[in-house]
Amino acid sequence: MHGSNAIPALVAGHTLDRCVDRYFSQLFPTIPILTPAYVSRVTALCLGQRSDAWVESACLLTALSALVVLQIEEPDEYSFPGHVSETNGTYGRALLGRALQYRQNLPVSPRPSLELIILTFLIYACHARLCRHSQAFFFLRESATLLLLYDHRQDRVRTEDCLEGSNVCDIVYRRLFWIILISERSNSIRYRRPITLQVTKAVPGLDEILVSDPSLAGFRHLALLFRPLDTSFFALLNEEETSHKPAFEELASIEMAIHSALEPALSLHDTQKANLRVTQLWLRIILWQIRLRLGFLSETRDPASSSYSYPLELAKDLMLSTRDLPLECMRVHGIGLTEKLFDMACAVVDVLARVPISVSQPPLDLGFDPLQSLRYLRRLISDLPGGSAVYTDLLGKHIEDTLPQIIH
Repeated sequence: MHGSNAIPALVAGHTLDRCVDRYFSQLFPTIPILTPAYVSRVTALCLGQRSDAWVESACLLTALSALVVLQIEEPDEYSFPGHVSETNGTYGRALLGRALQYRQNLPVSPRPSLELIILTFLIYACHARLCRHSQAFFFLRESATLLLLYDHRQDRVRTEDCLEGSNVCDIVYRRLFWIILISERSNSIRYRRPITLQVTKAVPGLDEILVSDPSLAGFRHLALLFRPLDTSFFALLNEEETSHKPAFEELASIEMAIHSALEPALSLHDTQKANLRVTQLWLRIILWQIRLRLGFLSETRDPASSSYSYPLELAKDLMLSTRDLPLECMRVHGIGLTEKLFDMACAVVDVLARVPISVSQPPLDLGFDPLQSLRYLRRLISDLPGGSAVYTDLLGKHIEDTLPQIIH
């Protein structure tokens, strides 16, 4: 692409060039959907305007630019001097507004294109970054539904468009399926909602993802964390009325799968380490909360995951495994990671409220001070997206209501 080119009526070429570069250098380890070959393909569609698909492609690139500006750039700074007079936050919202306007006017088709699905998912990600939870859920659910209606055979391209022997669109489709699945299941856990996508024999294999790009090992392990969380798990989480009686062994099996999803010797980018470690510990907190509700916890600490004090140990593990990571590698994940840390901190507060504590005497002779982990979580949350604006105050209020004796 060249800076002199522009996506007609939507985003200037200089903005698009910078945002595409920033996507691959900063955001790709977190949302590894697109490939350079695919971006070139949709850009050519836009600039040539040779088919009805060019508007969808233009919207896609505009939404991608919006997400990069909103999630990576500092909201009060100016990343496009001489070209854009607005702050990044204002400009990102304007780009999102343009993408939404054109998205709403697209014709309804019974066979959605890959571009439409990606566009819809990117709009979800923008809304999530802006803490617009209802709008985010709407577009996330829509992207999952469109994916179910999508026939990837219709988007096959010519042999000369192939990348490393595989079809460009097939590569993007395989990644997109798992990214939407991960996002939907994470959102469903946080907000207690049902899921749309299921893992069947027909879905793209995770090992196939690494064939096109070995650097996606971290993404593969992230998918492995969410893969065991099937519809029966969400029925249990959402307290759905069924005849099925949850068994202690079922939760233990899920926890074992989550534990084995990460390999100790993984060689990963710092942004991948942060996301994987926080997500794994957060999922263990969720399982602990289910056990608490079902009466599966005990005063003993064998196994540790069935003890009342388990969140304290998980918080300590999180502190030890993330305190040396650069803050930027956590900020790039957006508000989703902040929300997971907030859930963990609330669980720690709830446990501490049940166990009599003093600042000098750790509870249950754990061998460490759980208040240190709680302070670390509070500081980290305040420095991450959405923390100072929303979650720091919410956590402070929860501590004030539950553990007023530790406020100082």
